[in-house]
Amino acid sequence: MNRPKIFVVPPEHIAKAWPSVEALEIIAPAPESADMRNNILASVLASVESGEEELHAVVDGAGETVACFTVSEGKGNGLIVRFVAGKDAPVWLGYIMRNIFELASNRGLSYAKVISRKL
Repeated sequence: MNRPKIFVVPPEHIAKAWPSVEALEIIAPAPESADMRNNILASVLASVESGEEELHAVVDGAGETVACFTVSEGKGNGLIVRFVAGKDAPVWLGYIMRNIFELASNRGLSYAKVISRKL
């Protein structure tokens, strides 16, 4: 079985990767309407294009993007996850969370948490 892999999407490749991100279900922050979904996606796109947040894509063994999340370093000593999207969440969510905690540890940060910023 081919395991999924997580890649950091470089800012110069965001436009190429974005259609696969847009197609995913937004898990956090969960949108209440189509307009809110569009606002969340626009905010995330602007944030990753500017370098304020990193976009991490989870790619399955077939090369398909099945999930993604954004990270930034917060005040203090933590890794902040503001955006999580994907399909078949029970399949990949534990994998993502383990990798988020490992990422925080590898960067010398003491914690990681998922938040949602008001738009």
